[in-house]
Amino acid sequence: MSGKMTWLKKEIRLTLPAIIYFMLAFNFIHFTMNLVRSPFDHHYTSYLSMSIDALIMGKVIIISNSLPFINAFPRKPLIYNISWKFMIYAVFVFLLWSIDSMLHLMKHYNIFNIAWNQFLHSLTTPIFMASILWVWVLLAVYVTCDEILTAVGKKKIMQLLFGN
Repeated sequence: MSGKMTWLKKEIRLTLPAIIYFMLAFNFIHFTMNLVRSPFDHHYTSYLSMSIDALIMGKVIIISNSLPFINAFPRKPLIYNISWKFMIYAVFVFLLWSIDSMLHLMKHYNIFNIAWNQFLHSLTTPIFMASILWVWVLLAVYVTCDEILTAVGKKKIMQLLFGN
């Protein structure tokens, strides 16, 4: 049992910063998108679904980081790995948000063809484009900070931020 608990503690320690970051980011984006929507628009997502997406995204990042090709440029400047990881994570985020939207649309319409057509239409709306751009910007910030933290080290970053 102690081996499972050790594994669980390690998983929580690895995923917690990403989960907290994406929970704040996704809920912030959800909040701002609700501010620009008309009161008569359908709201397919909620703060709870955004928080669940953040939990999934934290786990997706951990799984992605264990893939053999994720650190494709170990001897190159950081921008190579930052760009590479951003592209991979951006695809996962887009898929995650697309699946989440489709599930909500399926729940609302109960017919796949109607939900699919509504989903395809939603991909061209300014609200979706603004939200995905926000996600990608915040994802770029996360990847950049994570790569710098990995390169410099947690101890040095803490010293630089908070002193001795």
